[in-house]
Amino acid sequence: MSAVEQIEAAHARNLAVQRSRLASMPEVGIFWLIDNKLVADSIPFPQADVYGGFYGGKNGHAALWTTLHRLVPQWRGKEYTDFPRGLSRAVVAPNVALKDSCRMSHWPQEL
Repeated sequence: MSAVEQIEAAHARNLAVQRSRLASMPEVGIFWLIDNKLVADSIPFPQADVYGGFYGGKNGHAALWTTLHRLVPQWRGKEYTDFPRGLSRAVVAPNVALKDSCRMSHWPQEL
């Protein structure tokens, strides 16, 4: 194997390890249940912002909805509050690895 091939193989292994770590990492963010499908915007926990004592995603429901309802024609004329929604965040606390907090609004009872 040439030096270039060895470097490329090492790089490929490194990328595979990074993808594996991200796949098993907790995420924080916001979500909706629209037409029985989960619509989510989340990020890996280490990339989260701290706000009000919580690690959270980069977007809020209202801000992201402005973009989503422009991109999805059948959602035009709807408000982000018209659909069941929620957020997942983590508490900022000393000596606590991760404590998840999830809050949902207008969630159907049957789920």
